[in-house]
Amino acid sequence: MPDLQHRQHYPARTSPPDDAYRTWDELHEEVQRLRSRLSALERLQVVGEGTNLYRLLMEHFPGGLILLFDPHLRFLVAEGEGLNALGLLKHAVVGHTLEEVFPDLTHDLMAPAFHAALQGTPSTETVQHGDRRFLTRVAPIRNKHGDVVAGMMVTQDVTHLESGE
Repeated sequence: MPDLQHRQHYPARTSPPDDAYRTWDELHEEVQRLRSRLSALERLQVVGEGTNLYRLLMEHFPGGLILLFDPHLRFLVAEGEGLNALGLLKHAVVGHTLEEVFPDLTHDLMAPAFHAALQGTPSTETVQHGDRRFLTRVAPIRNKHGDVVAGMMVTQDVTHLESGE
């Protein structure tokens, strides 16, 4: 009596599908293609996890902000624990311009630094905002060809350092 438990069934067919009779070489090629696709998917997953790690890192940037801005000085990314410390909400920053978010700092100090970064020149300043002092770095963001495509501002609250705490 045949072993029915291990017998493969092919619904609505009287014989196995054509691809069931591959040669060893064809089967080996198919396995290699599947491995390659799996490897590509694994790389994408690692990239996705890396992106999530970068986002997590930026969200928890201690005592400061990380801001990415476009050539119109409009914020594309706003992260860091400093958002809360300054009473800012992410949605009140992202999509808004420097002048809309920081009207008191726009023309005096930050706008020239932002424009300089978009021309390729980084800068570092200490900025007073309310009763807090921030070490602020503004830098160009370049694409793989070396062209400046955006700018970033990284700021760190240094009030406690300057007051000797």
